[in-house]
Amino acid sequence: MKAKNSFGNVATRCDENVVLQAAPVSILLAEADVNWGRFLRDYLIKQGFSVCLFADGQEACRKFDSEQFNFCIINPTLPTMNGIALAEHIRKRAEHIPMVFIVSHQDDTENTRTACFEAGGDDFLLRPQCLQDLAFRIRAIQKRFCFYSLEKRRRVFDLGKWRFDCDNRWLFCKQESIRLTHKETALLYVLCRNRGKVLALNQALEAVWNSTLSHNIDGLNVYICRLRRLLEKYTNSVILNERGIGFKLVTYRVAEFKRINHKMLRPAKPKRGEK
Repeated sequence: MKAKNSFGNVATRCDENVVLQAAPVSILLAEADVNWGRFLRDYLIKQGFSVCLFADGQEACRKFDSEQFNFCIINPTLPTMNGIALAEHIRKRAEHIPMVFIVSHQDDTENTRTACFEAGGDDFLLRPQCLQDLAFRIRAIQKRFCFYSLEKRRRVFDLGKWRFDCDNRWLFCKQESIRLTHKETALLYVLCRNRGKVLALNQALEAVWNSTLSHNIDGLNVYICRLRRLLEKYTNSVILNERGIGFKLVTYRVAEFKRINHKMLRPAKPKRGEK
């Protein structure tokens, strides 16, 4: 039996089953004690999890914003940005991501526990006794939260200051949203799925028109220009031209984006002999 997906393309029942497969657990581990953090990271890797260790709250925050994690383990006493503030930031960006707090015995107080759960924590463990329990708890929470990758579960992509909801055709932030056309949505979706990589011209044509015929190239360029204007105005993302090859979607941190966007918008100097 065959069914149409949201872009009108035919997809087999087998393809739909693939979409529903659980994604592997990718853990952001924020731990101020580097030795303990490395020991915990190595233990979890042996248990089959993917783990990135950060000893600094600000660094962990930046990496969460730029990379894909679907589980967080946090020490509330982090430098530069404490674990409570980090958890609150993560919870605003990803409402349903699981978070476990791990603290030492000397930091275990009623106020600390309350703050951790109020910040969105799903569990609270003491070290080093937590080591064996932690793997079991991650797997238990994994079953409850159903670790589907973000784009396969909701197809929502972070573009910096705004997000892109593919299924509802919205570019949105907390205050406002912009509705995209079906073709703009199809094109932006395939760009997001290949973020940071070159999207070949024929792949872009296939996504928008289900055809790679060359007479559609002018129309494709129109949609690229529309999306480029929207992204440069509202997000920290840009669509770059790879001459003769295709296009690339890149999302920058705010400071990088301001600098790069300023250069892109600055008019080019006329060549010698031109007015």
